Amino acid sequence: MKLRRDPNNPILERDTIVGYDTLFNPGICDVDDKVYLIARAARDDRRLAAKTDRAYIYTNQISDHIIFVSEDNGKTFEFTGRKMTGSSSTWIDGYTDEISVPTYFGPFGTEDLRLCKIGNKYVGVVHVMTHTPYTGDHKAGGRVGLVITEDFRHYKRYLIGPLREEGDRDGWIMEHNGKIAYFSRIKPDAAGNRKIEYPSIQVVHFDSLQDLITASPSFWHDYLENVDKYTIISPTYEWEGQQIGGGPILEHKEGYIMFYHGVQKGKMYSTGAALLDKETLKCIKKTKEPILYPEEWYETGEYGGDSKNVTFVNGARYVKDNQIEIYYGAADSHIAKAYVDDVDEFVKNMPVFSL
Repeated sequence: MKLRRDPNNPILERDTIVGYDTLFNPGICDVDDKVYLIARAARDDRRLAAKTDRAYIYTNQISDHIIFVSEDNGKTFEFTGRKMTGSSSTWIDGYTDEISVPTYFGPFGTEDLRLCKIGNKYVGVVHVMTHTPYTGDHKAGGRVGLVITEDFRHYKRYLIGPLREEGDRDGWIMEHNGKIAYFSRIKPDAAGNRKIEYPSIQVVHFDSLQDLITASPSFWHDYLENVDKYTIISPTYEWEGQQIGGGPILEHKEGYIMFYHGVQKGKMYSTGAALLDKETLKCIKKTKEPILYPEEWYETGEYGGDSKNVTFVNGARYVKDNQIEIYYGAADSHIAKAYVDDVDEFVKNMPVFSL
């Protein structure tokens, strides 16, 4: 059940946009008759601080999310010169209305924006490195952020979710049965109070987008305390390793297809897929083997890669009724594309999953 790679990969390469040296982990969405791609881009004034066996470590690492547009159904993308969010963006706490500017290791900015459509609004769900250090079991504070727009020129940016929860990443939102379904990826806590063994994927429903934005700290505290009740996918297969993270979700007649990543020993990021029940959003099928894993030069980091062995799916869209194209970051440096050429057959052949 492997994906078919685009023969023109990588479709967007590092060192091709003035002011930025990498482009990776893109969000994607159809907007009227165009396709919008929001790329995570690291500014080129960072400095190499260390080199490990799998990645380069930089100081002054600043990320923005910059906007590309395609007018030919995703065949080619042009940089608009604009950004959706970045290290200089201000954020409003959804519950308190307090304003902050992220300055983690400073400033660091935002990571891995997923682009979703809710009604007539386009929402980027992103991980935000906040300015407040975290003194618990994780290295620093982080929040999930929502970047909301109707025209990709005017934005409202909200911080949501648990306070300073580094493990709350890989968010996605969608409309589901008249409510808003919010997907997260929560890690176990150092104290062992959370009833999950490994970083897993959760879902929780809200009556509206505003209810998600304004949910109280006490709600999120209870959410973390009972995170096992919200968990829909945990690592079970070898390719998933001991950590998974949710990705883009597309509706299908048999349920919802979620593309997600697993992290194997040595920090190799591979891609798999799950089928979620249409009513409960519980996992009913998932791939036993990865459908995309690092093989090509732009994925393994053999040439021009900030990391080694990374395929990080961050966006997906239907190209035709029965064909999906997947957009992914390769080695934290390039953007590539792959296809599910027959979605019905893909779902049919996905193994049934039961704990």
